[in-house]
Amino acid sequence: MSSLDIDGLEKFRSELEAQIPEKETLLRRLAEEIADLKGKLEAATRLIGRNGSRPNDQTSPPAIEAETIRPSVGGAGQSGKQRFTPVYYYWPAILQSLIELGGSARGDEVIERVGKRLDKILTRADREMLPSGTDVRWRNRIQWQRYNMARQGLLRDDSPRGTWAITEKGREWLEDLKKKMPPGQRE
Repeated sequence: MSSLDIDGLEKFRSELEAQIPEKETLLRRLAEEIADLKGKLEAATRLIGRNGSRPNDQTSPPAIEAETIRPSVGGAGQSGKQRFTPVYYYWPAILQSLIELGGSARGDEVIERVGKRLDKILTRADREMLPSGTDVRWRNRIQWQRYNMARQGLLRDDSPRGTWAITEKGREWLEDLKKKMPPGQRE
């Protein structure tokens, strides 16, 4: 007759219990990454258009419908938690901020102005530190969008380091977007 190795089972149980918080942290990080990827995908789809046209072929920006002005809340698997503000809100805010600053400005000035402009729609998750602990998520997202906008020709990619500058294409893009927005949402 064999007896149970109680000490071995207790050690095994302790090891399993120790792994749970680590795995839960990993799961949370993955969920954040997935939500961020979905937001970027949604932004790319909105900016390109659902008709499959390429960004460089696009003659006018997509309209932002009135019901999309509020950040996403809830959703599958979200349990009512707010997700991140979709990145397509950043582009008009960046361009308008640059225009208000005379067409070009230091990056930190633009980021602060965009933060004030989007303050009412930024979610709690946007205001949290990144897992790396190096920056707040909304500030980081603005910087990534600056990169994406420069690739699309809306911002200059040859401006001096630390300086952001709007291009003529960026001005036209913003004006086209404003024409498509309901009058109460135009600035």
